[in-house]
Amino acid sequence: MLMKIHEVHMGIVKCRHRAQDSVWWPSITTDLNRIVENCQQCLQMRVQWAKPLQPITLPSRPWAFEGMDIFEAAGVHYLVVQDYFSRFFELVRLKNLTPEGWVLQAKNIFARHGIPETVRSDNRTQFTAQEFQHFAKDYGFDHITSTPKFPQSWEPQWRWPYLQMFLRNVDRIKERSRRNYNAQHGARTLVHLQPRTRVWAPNIHKYGKVLGLTDHPLSYMVETSTWRGRRNRRQLVAVPEEGQA
Repeated sequence: MLMKIHEVHMGIVKCRHRAQDSVWWPSITTDLNRIVENCQQCLQMRVQWAKPLQPITLPSRPWAFEGMDIFEAAGVHYLVVQDYFSRFFELVRLKNLTPEGWVLQAKNIFARHGIPETVRSDNRTQFTAQEFQHFAKDYGFDHITSTPKFPQSWEPQWRWPYLQMFLRNVDRIKERSRRNYNAQHGARTLVHLQPRTRVWAPNIHKYGKVLGLTDHPLSYMVETSTWRGRRNRRQLVAVPEEGQA
């Protein structure tokens, strides 16, 4: 009977309304919740809730923590490097995207402002290439990347243009930004995934197992039958073990 009520894969509320017109028994609400929450098809199509915004801690000094990105505008590529302390950034036009060319520009910026302790970027090819890894090792800075296929997990810093105003109001501004983001996206705290938890990864359409947290922010290492890699918590939906639904 439960599967008959849920046969068109309606949500919990609509399943309850449908049941009210036809059947009832003690604990029917609990039974319907269990069926809907463990339905494999519903889990695969479910939209994952946004996570609450987690602002980055203000660095202790200028140019210790930097964001780095490469973008294209009007057919021209640019390297942008921004200081997370002052929000000051440098923009450099790139003649090409060869590692020798753009890494040299990054070295020039480091020569002006000092070598950072940490550089944060997305996972575009230029930042995951061996040349950049050697660059980070030679210069002695940590390189943190966003979760693959989830670039929004690193916070772009093109905000708060006036340093004096920012330093006076940093806590208030960040708290307001956090509240606005959470309200706009309906953010909810997502349950931490334990190792060996079975999950569904919607962006690759595969079931897998959580191996554990990684050193990168909010990322889990996941393994499927044919793939192993890093995914953000928002990209993973916990599902029951086979045979437990």
